[in-house]
Amino acid sequence: MVKNNFITSLLLILGSIFFISPSVLALEPFKVTYNIYKGPLKVGAISRDLRIKDDGQYTFTSRMESKGFAKFLSGSLLLETSKGAITEGKIIPHTYLRKTDKPDKNYELNFDRKSNFVKRVDSAEGYEEILKGDTFDKLSYQAQMMMDLSMMDLSSIVKEDLKYDIASQKKIVTYKITFIKEKKISTPMGKFKTLVVNRKDPYSSKETTVYCAEDLNWLPVRIEHTDKKGRSMAAKIASYN
Repeated sequence: MVKNNFITSLLLILGSIFFISPSVLALEPFKVTYNIYKGPLKVGAISRDLRIKDDGQYTFTSRMESKGFAKFLSGSLLLETSKGAITEGKIIPHTYLRKTDKPDKNYELNFDRKSNFVKRVDSAEGYEEILKGDTFDKLSYQAQMMMDLSMMDLSSIVKEDLKYDIASQKKIVTYKITFIKEKKISTPMGKFKTLVVNRKDPYSSKETTVYCAEDLNWLPVRIEHTDKKGRSMAAKIASYN
């Protein structure tokens, strides 16, 4: 009887691990830093921190700082915080906050799942739109892409593009992620086999190419960005834990 009770308890524990939290296990917490380069010159740094609680609640933060003439993304300072939950293999953002050194680029979003709306709450003129299925913010979709890559059959020669509905500063937009190729690259942390994906703005020269490493659960180890003015920079992984 004691043996049977022990086996039953063990099965319940193992069952709870694999039944309750498969989506959390598909995306592990991490801390990562990148150095930003314009050519051979280091012009800034990015630090990111993803924290996940046992119940799937997450907090994802990103801090980018650049110096001198470099203006990577939105100015020389960019702070982002996305909070929400991870359930059934999906990131479900609840709030998103974006702060920069340019006041006109700052905004805050609230995802109201009960009313099925996303609303910009920092401005009286902020928009409100119906959520389009899986709608993400500009930070959380990057974590979602890592999970999607981990669950895809990447052995297929032809890989379908990924699409994400993103609640941006002024409206919901769709990001199309195109698979480019597989490539082994060298980084300060060593060599990685990566999957190279690209997102291009159809209305400008702005585009981002990301190298996602399989050995790091598809975390980006290199990010190449060209802004609307054609200025290019690259962020290379510096540390990871």
